[in-house]
Amino acid sequence: MSEFEPQPLKSLLLHVCCAPCAIWPIESLFQKYPRLKLHLWFYNPNIQPLAEFRRRRDGLAFLFTRLLGAPRDLTRDLTIDFTPPYETDKFLAMAAKRPQAPERCAGCYEIRLRAAAAATSQLGLDNFSTTLLFSRQQKHDLIARAGREAQKPGAQFYYEDFRVGWKEGQAMARSNGLYRQNYCGCVYGAFEQG
Repeated sequence: MSEFEPQPLKSLLLHVCCAPCAIWPIESLFQKYPRLKLHLWFYNPNIQPLAEFRRRRDGLAFLFTRLLGAPRDLTRDLTIDFTPPYETDKFLAMAAKRPQAPERCAGCYEIRLRAAAAATSQLGLDNFSTTLLFSRQQKHDLIARAGREAQKPGAQFYYEDFRVGWKEGQAMARSNGLYRQNYCGCVYGAFEQG
């Protein structure tokens, strides 16, 4: 391996926004890094209303049970955490100051990726990333910037353009009966995206 090739990932906290955006990145990461310790982390203070937050959380729980029940390599180290609080007040306070996209979106990414970096350190993992990088509707340049700014020693941001698996991931979501939403999660996005 040359000094310019990325080192194999050993551990990764994957911030998950929803199950349809998670299914392909999870499979892709395990194909690239079969010995990866992968921790799924559901923290989304932007999602409103609370009923929508619960639908997305429950959709991820459904996917996780499907992944655990499916025939697969049992050496996969896959865990999940639904315990981060629903701190919608943090998102709403930021959005009140920056209500227009893309500034609001940048703030949303910053909130979630700073929290992901902190959780990565607390859990003793090496890297963090996000399934937001799967969606063709998200602003990848802003996500990458927020991730790089959030990283700290012992919690490095892992960027991968998961959009290459968009069609396959959407087909996987449909075939697994995953709840698929039609807006990013925040009330502003719901109005803008209709």
